[in-house]
Amino acid sequence: MNVKTRQKLGDLLVEAGLLTRPQLDRAMASREHNGAKLGQSLVRAGLVREEEIVELLSRQMHVPRYAEGTADNDPELAKVVPLDLAQKYQLVPIRRSGLVLQLGMCDPTDLDICDHVEQITGYEVSPVICTVREYNQLTSELYGSFAGFGTVMDSETSAGASADAEPASHSMLDAEDIEVGSLAAMAEDAPVVRMVNMIIAQAVREGASDIHISPESDHVELRFRLDGKLREVPPPPKSLHLSIVSRIKILAQMDIAVSRVPQDGRMTMRVDNR
Repeated sequence: MNVKTRQKLGDLLVEAGLLTRPQLDRAMASREHNGAKLGQSLVRAGLVREEEIVELLSRQMHVPRYAEGTADNDPELAKVVPLDLAQKYQLVPIRRSGLVLQLGMCDPTDLDICDHVEQITGYEVSPVICTVREYNQLTSELYGSFAGFGTVMDSETSAGASADAEPASHSMLDAEDIEVGSLAAMAEDAPVVRMVNMIIAQAVREGASDIHISPESDHVELRFRLDGKLREVPPPPKSLHLSIVSRIKILAQMDIAVSRVPQDGRMTMRVDNR
């Protein structure tokens, strides 16, 4: 495994002039509070762009940057690195050559992960750094529909979106700006029902205590809380955010027309006969 010794991301960003020490200290305090990784906290706070972090780590650690279109997408790779392992550590096998396994990784600074994968697979790991979005896309392409919610739903909703542009505009609106009847109809669409079922089922199977669905300016962020820490998983399309939230509210017997006031709800689901 050809990687430089572990260096702290925060120190690297300060040394590179992308972050000040006070900004780093505040981000570290916020990270301890919300359980997110430092890089994720910095990006969400708008202090550093994810591309800047990726490029910096690539240079400093001499880890190649993932180039789009270079993955083999060999189904056999999914057998070498199972989906649960790929999602747990946010890594995805890109190709293998002899006894060397190239992995796309969001955080190549964690050398323990590389060592663990080497022990499990029997391959020598060669890391390639990628963004979270690239990781999500690669995971969807290799492991299929269950791993990549966005890829599945894009194909299922493309026909409806082209025939009627209204659903896409819903992602730009608040629930209180849309008629209750429309919200209920959106929540009953078959793709939305399957999407919500898949999200909850995966969270249960992975032992998550929380599911966080957060709308961002140009995408939806989906995170599971595992062992006290929030981990990003492949998200649904932005256009389905309001439909998904409405579906969850209906199942939990909440008011789908109210979005600016916190609500409590409860529901029961059967997953794997439990």
